[in-house]
Amino acid sequence: MGSSKAADAGLQEWTAGRTGSATTYGEGFTSLHVLEGGVDAWRAAGKPLVSIERRPWSMERQVRTTAGSLMLLTLALGYFVSRYFLLGTAFVGAGLVFAGVSDTCMMASLLA
Repeated sequence: MGSSKAADAGLQEWTAGRTGSATTYGEGFTSLHVLEGGVDAWRAAGKPLVSIERRPWSMERQVRTTAGSLMLLTLALGYFVSRYFLLGTAFVGAGLVFAGVSDTCMMASLLA
């Protein structure tokens, strides 16, 4: 890590006054700022701030996450509780196949 980082780094104190300054200097950052008062005070002082844009999840991502979670849940319940829960796994799998073939997703309409 011999190269110097071009951008400044800001550190916000989160726990008991500790920051990552020693570690960060070891990573090649040469200009650090402790954000006294946090990000809100930094922004209010007119200092430069780069933030990550938060966007809501797309419907496709929501469906994939929900379907995968339901598959894992019903599979675990089928293994540990009762084999009848495996019908839930089959139901979700069949729904995914139907959604792929017909381009219609019942889970998306339930989540919307």
